[in-house]
Amino acid sequence: MNLQERCQKVYQTTCQLGFLSVRALAQATNLSKSSVHRLSQKIKHRQNYPESLLWETPEGYQWLRLLVFATIYIFGIKHGVGSEAVSEFFHLLRLKSQIGISPTALRRLEVQMRSQILAYGEQQHQEVKQINSQLEIFAGADETFFPGFDGIILVLMDLVSGYIILEKKTSNRKYQTWFDQVQTALMDIGQLGAIKSLVSDRAKALIQLAVKGMGCQSIPDLFHAMRCLSRSIGVRLGGKLACTKKKLQKTGYQLKAGQERREELGGEFNFCSR
Repeated sequence: MNLQERCQKVYQTTCQLGFLSVRALAQATNLSKSSVHRLSQKIKHRQNYPESLLWETPEGYQWLRLLVFATIYIFGIKHGVGSEAVSEFFHLLRLKSQIGISPTALRRLEVQMRSQILAYGEQQHQEVKQINSQLEIFAGADETFFPGFDGIILVLMDLVSGYIILEKKTSNRKYQTWFDQVQTALMDIGQLGAIKSLVSDRAKALIQLAVKGMGCQSIPDLFHAMRCLSRSIGVRLGGKLACTKKKLQKTGYQLKAGQERREELGGEFNFCSR
């Protein structure tokens, strides 16, 4: 058992049997008396907040691990947030007694996660290469750019599985560049001719890649189609919204002026009646 598992065993035994002497707790957990004493003190010193006991349970500890991994993956790896900011976030959650949340520890964990992600990608790549039958790939293609990054990233993905077939840096996005890179990627996994349709933003090079290069159907993506619709509809709705706001503002002014006039007339009427 690792340290966390021994702590959980001591904590769960204490919860089930109540307060025990160190000798009795050591016998119940099958651990040495020195180990039980040390673990008990460790657990006691971690109980600084109302929620601290939750992290001593297996369910709480697993949720805590998930929180740490998800935070580093989303904010550290995907969005480039620094380890110092992530460490500050965990300090605000009052987790410094439960896990190592120093910038150095978090940076080391992020490096390990990146390595595992790359290893998983390579594992999936090798498994695809070992498939003997011809697959049916319904692909999506696009290029992306990064600030401060010299070049273009061509991306081709199987839309059904999410498997990234191609992710390559190039100097241009012409048809011939797309064709050469896609053919090389498909040949590498033994799936030449497997693309049955290609979804794109209707760039000429990608339409040509589908129809001429892959011999498949070229399908427009919904994002750009919805954008065109929203532009035409949005202008009209925006105009009506602006007109409605002006009418509402004008009505408010008129209502306020009417109330002030009524108050003035009411005052004059009271004065005359006197």
